[in-house]
Amino acid sequence: MLGEGIRQLHERKIIDERLYEWSQSLHAIRNMVAHPEDISVSRDDAEDLQVFVNAITEYVYDLSDRYEEFKERQAEKKKPRKSIAEMFGGVLPTPAEQQLGVHPPVAPESGPRDDKDTVGTPPI
Repeated sequence: MLGEGIRQLHERKIIDERLYEWSQSLHAIRNMVAHPEDISVSRDDAEDLQVFVNAITEYVYDLSDRYEEFKERQAEKKKPRKSIAEMFGGVLPTPAEQQLGVHPPVAPESGPRDDKDTVGTPPI
């Protein structure tokens, strides 16, 4: 059952050849652990199996997610960035306004500017 699942992961290219070969090498140990009659499994064999389980879990789940996140970040970097004029249009003066010394109107602030500008504060 487990062997069939690993084979399908390999056929669907979810795991690479190395992980598949590793799983095949551990097949006998997996069977002993899954069906322990009067057979003892060595500490080294148990550790090999544990390392494989951790590796395939990380490969299938963690690395796949990390790779997808990486690809999204790369795609985001390839999107054209806004120019400074686009980001600050209406705030920065245009080249013509700069030559004339004219600045665009500034929108009035809304709300308190600091702790002193609160309701109940007497006017100055």
